[in-house]
Amino acid sequence: MGLRRECRFPVRVSIQVIPDKKFLVIPDLEDAEAFVAPEPVGSSFCMRSSMKNLFLAISSVAALSVSPVAAATLLHSYDFEGSGVMDGTGSVHGTLFGGATVAGGYLVLDGIDGYAELDGGIVPDSGDFSVAIRARQDSVQSGYFELISEPDNYSGIGQNFYIGGGETGEFRLGDQTHPGIGVDFPTDLLFHTYVLTSSLTEGTKLYLDGLLVYSDLDPTFSPIGTNTRFGRQYGGNQEYFHGVIDDIRIYSGVLTPEEAMEFPEPLPTPAVPVPAGLPLLVSALGLAAGLTRRKR
Repeated sequence: MGLRRECRFPVRVSIQVIPDKKFLVIPDLEDAEAFVAPEPVGSSFCMRSSMKNLFLAISSVAALSVSPVAAATLLHSYDFEGSGVMDGTGSVHGTLFGGATVAGGYLVLDGIDGYAELDGGIVPDSGDFSVAIRARQDSVQSGYFELISEPDNYSGIGQNFYIGGGETGEFRLGDQTHPGIGVDFPTDLLFHTYVLTSSLTEGTKLYLDGLLVYSDLDPTFSPIGTNTRFGRQYGGNQEYFHGVIDDIRIYSGVLTPEEAMEFPEPLPTPAVPVPAGLPLLVSALGLAAGLTRRKR
């Protein structure tokens, strides 16, 4: 569990690690009062504005080991361009049930008894992951419905996973940590993109049409189960989705905000993660120059 450090210095410096980029050192010179550095340790640090204390702090920061968020790697993809539910990246294919059909490049779901069930579970059962979906709802549904679901068969704590809507009209992201997030599911009956990212260090983020609409420090629980479903809740629950699904992709690692905005366009090949403990000399010099200009 990360420590929280209260600081009472006039300058704040944030250290961020982004896949395929170097460390970024971002000074906040307006923050003249105390603040609490967010978790995890290594993401933010407090510094005095004097040059002496600045370089002492940079030296201390450079000695820390910071783990970068894993870049996203595509594991499974479903574009429904054929006659069935075929995994275009992996080998977990699906079967249609009830009134579900595949037509015109879409998984068509009637909201009554139609859904697709895969031969296994596709959401990673540990670590960081991302789920990206493009879909259109064809009627405003007053009850529960799910775009995707996967049961938790083995952990014993019921960390069932799903992305869907509830009776109050808001998104639901699983049973344990995000059953209702206070963000309304779109009711305009148009196509939208839904990108969920879950990180052990950055928590849960939900992007709607490329825009961040929800963020929480708690990651979304990963199910330890089988038989992912599209358009219906897990187990004996119904909660059918009425609409069409155009594209579903599952990744290990976390999509960046830029990648979430670009979905469902092809995404760039993930870069090699930044090594932990990368020296911060160049960033420190740049920060020092910025502080000097500000003091004049």
